[in-house]
Amino acid sequence: AAAKMALIKTKMRSYVAWHIFGLIYRSDRNYAEAIKCYRKALALSDNQQILKDLSILQIQIRDLKGYAETRKTMLAKTSTQRSNWVGFSLAQHMCGNYNVALLILDTCLGFMRSHNDRDLYEQSE
Repeated sequence: AAAKMALIKTKMRSYVAWHIFGLIYRSDRNYAEAIKCYRKALALSDNQQILKDLSILQIQIRDLKGYAETRKTMLAKTSTQRSNWVGFSLAQHMCGNYNVALLILDTCLGFMRSHNDRDLYEQSE
């Protein structure tokens, strides 16, 4: 079965399939393989959900540097979502970069204030 799985994986060109393989490996607690699958999926697509799943797995296995890089990528792709700002700040804090974490939060607050007429629903949370 492992040989068949390896053959299938070498010929896959679908980010969805790689993402599903990653989810299967994660459910089997094979985190190293799950991360490999997520990275292959991300090479084929910049899907936000795959980034989110990768970041969750990285924090679960305490790959703080990888988590910080993934959260930075998520913030760069969607800077209008407050959760991406907070997630990146949290990642920096967990890496010991406390001043950077505070600077990110200050930048986030300034960004949100400058967009106060838009996205009132998100700001109310």
